[in-house]
Order: sequence, then C-alpha cells, then structure tokens
Amino acid sequence: MENQQITIKDRVTTLIIGVVAIILVVGSYSAIKFYISRQELPKVDPIVTEEDIRKAKDEVSIDLEKYESYRKINIYPNGLVTPPDLIRVCEDKKRIPAQCNTEIAKITKVLITSGDITDAYLYIKAGVSRDNAPFGTLKNFDSIWFYVDGGDFSGHLLRSKAILRKQSEDGITELLYNLREIPFVGLPYSDNSTPKIQNILNNKLNTKGEHFIGAFVSTLGIGKIFEIKIGYDGGSIEIKK
Repeated sequence: MENQQITIKDRVTTLIIGVVAIILVVGSYSAIKFYISRQELPKVDPIVTEEDIRKAKDEVSIDLEKYESYRKINIYPNGLVTPPDLIRVCEDKKRIPAQCNTEIAKITKVLITSGDITDAYLYIKAGVSRDNAPFGTLKNFDSIWFYVDGGDFSGHLLRSKAILRKQSEDGITELLYNLREIPFVGLPYSDNSTPKIQNILNNKLNTKGEHFIGAFVSTLGIGKIFEIKIGYDGGSIEIKK
C-alpha cells in the first residue's frame, strides 16, 4: 500500500515537472520568436529639413511643368491591355523566342524622329486588375516592360527611380521619367533593384530616322496601359501610319 502511494506520488511529481518543462519550452520559443520579429522590424528614422523637402518637391514640380508644356506623342491612343498570348510565350524562363518576338511586334509602334530633340519625358499611366476587381495600382512584382529598338534599351522600368510616382485620382499608377535617364531592371522585379540607366534621348531618339517603341504591363493579373506618352521639346517626333 505504501509502495502504491509512493508510485502515485512519483507519477504526479513527474507530470508536474513535465508540464512545467513544456511551459518553459513554449515560453522560451515565444520569447525568441518575439525577439527575432523585433529584430526584423524596419528601422526607419528619416532626418529631414524644410529646405531638403522644398527642394525635392520643387524639382518634381519643374519636371512635371516642363512635361506638361511640351508637345506630346501618344504611343497607344486607345490604351493597351497586355495580351494573354504575350504573357504566355514571353514568360521568364519559359520564353518561346520566335513567338515572343511576334507578340512584341504586334504591340510595337514606329517613331520617326528628326534627330534634334532638346529634351523629352516618358509619361505612363497603368494599372492591374485581379479577381475581376477594378483596375488599381501596380503592386509588388508587377512591372512595366518598355523598349526602344531593343537590346540594352529594353527592360522593366524601376518605379522607385521615377521622377514622379503616384496614385492617380482614379486609383492607378502614374509615372514620369526623363528619357535621358531611363532605369531598366530585370526580373524578379523589386523596387530595391539596382538599375541600368540608359540615355534613350541621346542614344536613340536623337538618331534621325525610324525607331521601334513598345511597352506592356507585366503581371499575373490583367495589366493595362491607359496612357503612354512622350513629351518633347525641339525637333519632331511622329508615329508612322
């Protein structure tokens, strides 16, 4: 009888020790997880001055005013919904070269330039729709692929390097770039990528003659370019009929 009581007592003690151990393990795990999560919090602490902010805003205003005052060429007057076939045959690592080239040719326009343009901007207004929702801003891995003549003068436009990047009144993305400083990146798209800057104005558009130009929204949703325009000063740019 006495041995039986000792056994029960031992079992209870063992159970209590086990429960305490579990509590300690769970508690330690939670504490470590919390500490790690705290370490991963973004450490954002801007140091700004009134002069810095005014200068930055004034620079954007000057570029925007210049663009608005320039003559415009509308690349896609009716907008452009990214063709599903283009996404299918041009998909990264699954590209079918000949078919991809054919799809890009379908959305390509031909510019005729005089070769003496003094300044030029690229304006884009684009959006993405998912799950039958209205078009909204570009998110995360969405991007805009753009090219002039191809080769090094093609790629995905880095939104974080745009002169102007904002959400329009109707809820989609607006971007403004100077064509002397077009920031191209590859995939996967990230706002933190290091771009290759290309001077499309001097190296392409100021070469007199014909130039291919095209763009589309790269997305797993439905992408649409609502507007893509070149605002320019000096010389002339026309779209070949």
